[in-house]
Amino acid sequence: MTMIGNLGNDAVIRDSGNKKAVSFSVAHSEKYTDRNGSQVEKTIWVRCTYWRDADKTKIAEYLKKGQKVYVEGTPSARSYQNKNNETVTDLELTVFSLELLGSKEVGGTTSQPKESHPEQNPQPVESERGNEGNGSVDDDLPF
Repeated sequence: MTMIGNLGNDAVIRDSGNKKAVSFSVAHSEKYTDRNGSQVEKTIWVRCTYWRDADKTKIAEYLKKGQKVYVEGTPSARSYQNKNNETVTDLELTVFSLELLGSKEVGGTTSQPKESHPEQNPQPVESERGNEGNGSVDDDLPF
């Protein structure tokens, strides 16, 4: 599952032995017009967990409330009884790829970290075709 949305809270790091879980929630909103012509805004909240090695949790520093993110992961649903004895279902995402969208000023420099597990997102293979003509890649474009 892929999703773009805004963080609903600052990320929290939980310790689980040699791995750490970076936890945060993401809100995905969409607007549409219903049959009656009324504008409807629907927001879906997703709890996200990003498992990292203990020494690779620096990304959590950038995951602040309101930050727009792109996440990829494996979805799951969890049902439970809330304090009013109502059944509630949460959508959860075990994240394997994360990218910050937009930029955030950190220490005077613009930073845009992107993290993913290489086994989940293979690197693109370079083209076997060399640069021809005047060295421009756009030489063969029809427009």
